[in-house]
Parts: sequence; C-alpha cells; structure tokens
Amino acid sequence: MPQENLDEQVARRTGEDRRRIARMGFSKLEPMPLERDTFDTRKPLVVDWDELETQRYLDMCG
Repeated sequence: MPQENLDEQVARRTGEDRRRIARMGFSKLEPMPLERDTFDTRKPLVVDWDELETQRYLDMCG
C-alpha cells in the first residue's frame, strides 16, 4: 500500500488532517513471527528468575 493511501485512510478514520498524519509517520504493521514455532529450536525470549536463582544456589552448593 502506498504511503499516501495509508495516510489518507488514517486521516479519514481519525478525522485529522492528512498532512498532520503524514508528519506523524504512520506505517503499515507487518505480522510478527511467532516467538515459539514448532520448528523453532531457540529458547523463548524470557528469563525464568526462579529457575535462574535455583541454578545459582545449586552451583554454590555443588
């Protein structure tokens, strides 16, 4: 979709001036990849703080 069309649609739905919308820099969102795909072997992008502390404790005791 051309930027002008996107700006026009946003302006129409918000009631704002198209030039103001263009200055605000709206852009089309692309679908985000799934964090965990069934074929994705990477670890999730989170930290389990309880697991980390448990591992640290076990490392100190072991």
